[in-house]
Parts: sequence; C-alpha cells; structure tokens
Amino acid sequence: MNVFSRQLVPLVLLCFAFFTSNALAQLTAGTNTEAINIAIVRLEQRLNELAQVVGKITSTNQYAPYDTAVDKRNIDKEIEALAGNKEKLKKQINQATGSINTINLNIDRAKAILQSIGQYDIELSGIERDADNLVQLLKNPINQIRVSKKQRDKLPALLADIEKVDADLKEAKIKQQQLLNDQKSDLKAHTLWIKALTGVLSAKDDVGNRRLTTEESRLIGQIDGYQRQIKQLREKLHNDRQQLTLSAIQDNQDELFFNEQMAWLTKLDLNIINALYSNDNLLNADKNLLATLPENELEKRLRLAKSNAQLLKQSQTVLSRRFDRLQRRIEQLPPSYELANGFKERENLLKRQQLTLNDTQIKISKTLSKQRKQSLFKWKPLYADNAMINVVKKIPQSLRLIAYQVQISFKTLFQHVWEKPGSIIATALLLLVIPLSGIRLFRRYLNAKPQIKNSRLGLVTNARRLVFVLKKNYLVVFILLFIIVLVTISGTPYPGNQIVRIVTYLLLVNVVWFSLMTTACNKDGLPKGVARHSNLSVLLLTISATIYQLSQISGDNLPATSIYENIVFIAVCYFAYVIKKIMLYYWGNTVDKPITLRWRVTGLLMLTPPLAIMAGVAGLIGFNHAAWLVLHHTVIGFLFLFIVVLGLGTITDIRRFAKIQCIKRFEHGAFIAQDVISPIANILRLIWLFVATKTLFSLLGWDRENFFIGGFLDVVERPLFHFGESPINLFNIAMLLVAVYLIFKIGQWFKTFSYRWLYRKISDLGIRNSLSIFGQYFIILFGVIITMQVIGIDLTSLAVFAGALGVGVGLGLQDIAKNFISGILLLIERPLRSGDRVILDGSEGYIRSIGMRAIKLETFNKQEVIIPNSNAINNSFTNYTHGNAVSRTVLYIGAGYDCDPMKVETILRQVIEQTDGILKDPAPLVVMWEYADSAINYRLQYYLDLKHSSVLRTKTAVLEAIWYAFKENDIEIPFPQRDIHFRDDLKTKITSGE
Repeated sequence: MNVFSRQLVPLVLLCFAFFTSNALAQLTAGTNTEAINIAIVRLEQRLNELAQVVGKITSTNQYAPYDTAVDKRNIDKEIEALAGNKEKLKKQINQATGSINTINLNIDRAKAILQSIGQYDIELSGIERDADNLVQLLKNPINQIRVSKKQRDKLPALLADIEKVDADLKEAKIKQQQLLNDQKSDLKAHTLWIKALTGVLSAKDDVGNRRLTTEESRLIGQIDGYQRQIKQLREKLHNDRQQLTLSAIQDNQDELFFNEQMAWLTKLDLNIINALYSNDNLLNADKNLLATLPENELEKRLRLAKSNAQLLKQSQTVLSRRFDRLQRRIEQLPPSYELANGFKERENLLKRQQLTLNDTQIKISKTLSKQRKQSLFKWKPLYADNAMINVVKKIPQSLRLIAYQVQISFKTLFQHVWEKPGSIIATALLLLVIPLSGIRLFRRYLNAKPQIKNSRLGLVTNARRLVFVLKKNYLVVFILLFIIVLVTISGTPYPGNQIVRIVTYLLLVNVVWFSLMTTACNKDGLPKGVARHSNLSVLLLTISATIYQLSQISGDNLPATSIYENIVFIAVCYFAYVIKKIMLYYWGNTVDKPITLRWRVTGLLMLTPPLAIMAGVAGLIGFNHAAWLVLHHTVIGFLFLFIVVLGLGTITDIRRFAKIQCIKRFEHGAFIAQDVISPIANILRLIWLFVATKTLFSLLGWDRENFFIGGFLDVVERPLFHFGESPINLFNIAMLLVAVYLIFKIGQWFKTFSYRWLYRKISDLGIRNSLSIFGQYFIILFGVIITMQVIGIDLTSLAVFAGALGVGVGLGLQDIAKNFISGILLLIERPLRSGDRVILDGSEGYIRSIGMRAIKLETFNKQEVIIPNSNAINNSFTNYTHGNAVSRTVLYIGAGYDCDPMKVETILRQVIEQTDGILKDPAPLVVMWEYADSAINYRLQYYLDLKHSSVLRTKTAVLEAIWYAFKENDIEIPFPQRDIHFRDDLKTKITSGE
C-alpha cells in the first residue's frame, strides 16, 4: 500500500467517526462551552445555506399556463373550425402530443422539487433540534458565564430565522403543489383535446373503414362458400365413390383442387388487407409529417414498415410455390383461366405493395438518419461571448450546493439508519460477512495447495493478487461496502441514496486502484513514475466525474456543469494516455509471442485508448453528444475486449493445467491432453467469443431493430439466386462456409480420436486406419447434409445437381471419380495398408497413407511418390507384407575346391545361427549348390521379420561374419585368375629396356 492509501485509511475512519458522532450527538448534551460556541456558528452557517436554497426554490420553477388548455366549450368551437381539414387535424394532434410530453417533464420536475423540499424539511428539523439543545445547555449557569453575551443573543435570532425558513418552505411546498395540480389539469385538458381530435379524424375515415369492413365481410363470405363446397366435394368423393364413374371422380377432384386454391387465394387477400390497412396511420410517409415526428416515433414506424415488408415477402414466396405446383399439375386439369389470373393478380398486388413499403422505408430511414446526424454533430458553443467568465464565477456557488447536497444525503442516511439501528446494522453486517468470509476461505485454499500456491498460471496469479489487495485494505473496503449496503437496506430516498453511493464508489475505486498499482510496482516491476501518473489520472477522473454527476443530480442546472463536463473530458484524455503506457508495458513486447487469437484481441484492445483521447478532444471542442457516444461505445468495447482477453487467458491457463495433470496422473495422458483437452479448449474459446459478442451487441443495442444493423441484415439477406425453390443470400453462403470449415475440422479430429482411442484395441493398423477414415467421411457427409437442411436448402433440388454431376463425371471428372471409387475399394478390400512394403507402379517402398484420390508411397531414398488409386486396382503389384511380414533372403557363397565341404557348411550354419534378427522358424538352410569354374558355390537362405529387422543390415552382418569365419579357418574365397603371355618382339623390347 503506497503513501496515499495509508493516509486514506485514517481519513475514511475519521469520516465514519464524524458521522457516527453526529448521530449520537442528538441524544447526548455536551457541557464543553467551546463546543457550544462552535455549534452556534455552524448552526448559523447551516441555516444560511438552507435559507439560500429555499429562497432559490421559491423564486424559480414557475410554469406558464398553456393557451391550448381548453374546456368543453372551446373544444367544440375548435373542432368545428378544424372539421373540414384532415391535415390540420393531424398537425393539431402532433402539437398536442408534444405539449403533453413537456407537461409530463414539468410534472416530474415538480415532484423532484417536492421531494427535495421534504429533504430540506428534515434538515430544518435537525437544525431546530440542535438549536433547542443549545437553548437547554445555556440554561445551565456555568455555560451562561463561559459563553459570551453576543453568542447567547444569536440564539433567539436563529430561532426566528428558523421559523422564517420554515414558513418559506411551507410556502414553497404549497406553490409547488399548486403548480403540480395546474400541470395535471393541463395534462387532462390536452388528453381530452387529443381524444376529440382523434374522434373527428376517425369519423372522417369512417367511409374508408366502412368500405374496408365491407371488403373484409365479402372476403370472409367467399371463404365460407369455398369451404362449404370443399366439404361437400370431399363427402361426395368419400361416400359415393363406388357409384361414380372414373370421369366423374376426376371432375370432382379437379373441382376440389380449384376450390382449395381459390379459398387459399381469398385468405391471402384477407391477410394482406389486415396487415396493411390496420396500420395505415403509422405508415403515413408524408415528408412534412415525418420531419415533425420524434426519433422514437420514426424508429417505431420503420420497424412496422419492415415487419409488413417481411410479411409480404413471405406471402409472395408461398404464392410462388403454389403457382409452381399449379403449373406442374396444369396438364391434369381442364383449362382454368380464372385460377391462373387469380395467381397473377395476387402476385402483381404483392409487388405493388412491396414497392410502396420500400418507398416508405426509404423516406423514414432518410428522415431518421438526418435527425441522428443533426443530433450527433450538434456543436455546443461554451466559450462564445465571454461565457467562460460568467461560468467560472458560478463555480463556487455550484460547489457549495454540491457539498450541501452531500451533507444532507449522509445525514438523511444516518437518520434512516437510526430509526431501526439494530436490525439495519445487523443485516448489513450479515450481508458483508458472508462474501468476505468466502474470500478468506478462498485465500486459505490458495495457500493450502502447494501446486496452486507455486503455480505460474495467469488465472491463479491474478486471483492471488486480488486477494492480496483485499487483504491489505480489508478495513477500508469493509467500511465502504458497509456504507453501500446501509444505503440499500435503509430505504434512503432519492437523490440521497444515489449521492451517497457515488461518493462511496469514488473512495472505493481509488483505494482498489492505488493498491493494484502498488502491487504492480512490487510484483511486476512497473515503473513508479507510470504508477504515480496512473494514480493521479484515476483520482482526477473519479473526482471530476463525481462532481459532474452530483451537479446533474442536484437539479440546479447551473452553467458550471459544462465546466465539469470539460474537466471530465480532460481527465479522460489523461487517463487514456496513462493506460496506453501501462498496456504497452504488459503487452507491448509481442515479438517472441505466438500469433494467437488472444494476442490478436489484445492488439484491438490497445486501440481503445486513442479512441478515448479522440472522443475527449471532440468533447472539448464542443461536440459533446458525439463525444459521449464515442466514449460510451469505447468503454463498452474496452470492457468487451478486456473480458475476452481475460477469458481466453483463463481458458489457456486451465488447458495448460489440465494437460499437466493428465500427463502426471494417467497412463495415456499425452493422448488425452492432445486429443481431448485441446479440442475442448478450442470449443470453449468459440463459446466464450460468441457469448461475449452477443452480450456486447445487447449492451450497445445492435439488434435487428437498430437502423444500421437492420440495413446491413437487409443487404446480406437479400436473395442472390435460387437453388431450386430455396433462395440463396450472402448470409447463407457465409454460414455454409463456416459450417463446412467446422465440419472438416470435426471430421479430422474424429479421425485422429477414433484411430487412437475408439479402435485402439484393434492390433491391425490398416483396419484402424480404414475405420477412422470411414468415420471421417461419414461425419463430413452427415454434417454437410444437416447444414444444408438448417440453412434452408431443399435437398430435393440436389437431384438436378446430381444429374449434372453425372454428366460431368462422364465427360471430364471420370478420372477423379475412378480414383475416388478405387480408394473406397482399397479401404474395403485392403490389399494395401499403411506401412506395407510394396513394389507399385515401378516404385518400391513403404505405403504411408491411402487417401481419397491417391496413395502416398515413400521409397528407400526418402522420396514421396503419389500414385493414383486406380493404378493399384487396374495393375498388378507386389506386397511383401500383405499376408505377413516374413521375407526370405538368399545368398550364394563360393569356396575353393581344396576346402572340406562339410566344414564350410558347418561354418555357414554357425554364422547364420549367431546373427541377430534371423528367424528360427522357418529354419535357415545351407546347401552345396554347384561346382562352378573356379569354386564350389553354397546356397544360404534365411527368413526375416520385416517389422523388426532390416534386410540390408542383416545381409551385411551375415556377409561380414562369413568373411571373418573363412579367414579364421583358412578357407579361400576363390576369384577368377588369368595368365598373361607376352609376344616375342614385345619381350625383346622389354628386356633391352626400350
């Protein structure tokens, strides 16, 4: 804990003792005369501050009565004047609606002022009680002697001032109550006015409504008629089928089909009418009317237009499908122009309505976008016309008001606590002891486990650090949390409860932050200069934000609030600059770190401080609304990315810890760690990203109702083409690609997992490999089918694709198909297996894998040869290890004619028996093979297990052993000998030396 934190502890304790003593002072009377003098002075100051506040309330907050507040008689007169103009009626309704919103705001403001008056009344009662206590103390002769006459004379004046302030408070309360009643009367009058206007407007639409009602009745009657005919035809076909001829049955079936289609079309007409005309007023897209509507009303109309457009789109899709079925059956029906024209008419109607709704959406979207741009880039001229000087002059008054509000709030808290001190304090202590005891037990658990205590995992390190911070500041954190719990359970009214919470949070945040920075300096080596700047930036940010919030809660609406807001922007820039330094210290050195998802998210996280600085600068310039909007999204984005990084780091730590424990505790721990724990960790990462992203979108309001998100979804969901009867859009394509990627990953994992675990008891590696590959194929095929069903692709449309694929196979894909089918045959018949030594397609080596298209063969020169599967099916090949891995080797050894054959055979048998790797069964064989030109040849044959022995190494060992054995026993290995004869003339030249 640094110096500031150590000084903060006694300060908080002193504040707590002061508030406690202030509450107890109401029950105990002191005899210290110096305290009496100070109490009189403080009492006078408190009364003066309260009088100023009450005087301000009585002189402000006056609301002018509305001219449009009309009674029953002038309502009738206005209605007569407006009855003939529908547009004026709508305009009057909109104006009256705006007036009602303003009246509601005034009502809320009057209620808040009445609540503040109630708090001031409580404060005045406390002042009066303290004054009465002082009067009782001054009745003591000793106190009268020690207290000056000037101070004694102040008490009657204070009592008179208290009565005056009390009368002002009562007058202000009566005035505010009267204003509240007036506003409620105006609200009632405006409600009657809107009701009357709406009634007239509804009366003007009666003709259209009656026409609509008549149309609905006509359609319902037609549906009933069709239903009756359908019922009669079905009963006739069911009951009289034996008496009817085939032609009569066909005619009745055709008539039944016709009536079913016409009934469905009539129901479609009825649904279109109900969907479109029931919300005719809300879909009014007049530009002048839209410009006068508020933003929330425009959003409501835009959502309604989109929902109706979606309904029309669905209706059109169903209509198209029905029409296609009608076309397929048209050859079996007699010509029905009425039915075909019915489908065409509905299709044209739906297209016209869609165009109308699209035009409505465009108009509303443009108006809404214009309003948002105006609101977003609205400039607030703070420094114009010497406004800064006037604002600065009002800062002391604003700070005094804020301090007074804080004082009243804390006194109100203790007064509510003092009403039931035992139960409230006991409940608060109980609510605090339970979580703090849990933290204590968790700390003991961390220290009790050696493998956890000495662990280097980030999760454990952060948990230990948090527990360490709480332990070092246990008393301070306990007191602050105790105050917060008291506010919650004592029932302190607004705004006192909010003010106490804000001040307490200010102290709590600073205590925790200073402790974290001290720990970072001691444990992580964070530079002390950076830590000091971070402490200063957090202190400035929290204090400025607290003052800004308190100035808004106080309801004073002083221009000084703008100064506090700008100070907050400055503090945000300073804090973001320091946080950037801290982030660079911890995460800046990423050169030697692997490029993982966690570090990519960390890179995005480091972009948030510059965004916060830009937002703060924009706020200082005067674009406050845009600055707060950017800060709001930046803070949520920072928290989102930080939580994502923390979650990914936690999952990585858990995965590492689980792998270590598996390797230590299980026989096949390495396989479990690789094939089970790692995939589960990857799935948890994806789930964590999905949950965090969904939460982020929810906090930011980025759903389909959002203007930009809704427009983006409209683009990606717009059909690009149709696959059979299924529309394909960008969203379907993206989901299909993601699903296929995941399916192939899952298939690859299942292949490895099944090979190592599901089929581990199968000793034949070829069978294990074949079964695992078949499982991979099945997972991929099944996953693709399920994905296409979920996305909405009709699998019956694949028949056309399969036919086209057959033609393609016949023309250009026959080699690929042949190799694929050959691969399946190889996996089923298994003439080749992974690890077999073969001679295939002119190459000799070992089979490494059998894929969907080709075989991978590794030669003795470590060259990888890719051989199509069809070559193994169509051509012959040699497999040395197909039935078993035993192979025979034959050697021919020559010995001189003067050597004993029996001795040579014995030596050769001894050499074979003494050589490692040669099998005893089948037994090796040594025979005299033939009489050659210069030697007797002996034949040696022996057998090797190719899985455990090498042909070349064993052959080398045998030949070396034979050479040494022959040399030791003086057995000659003959070699060809030649005699050289010189000619006479050449011999003469050699002799003479020429």
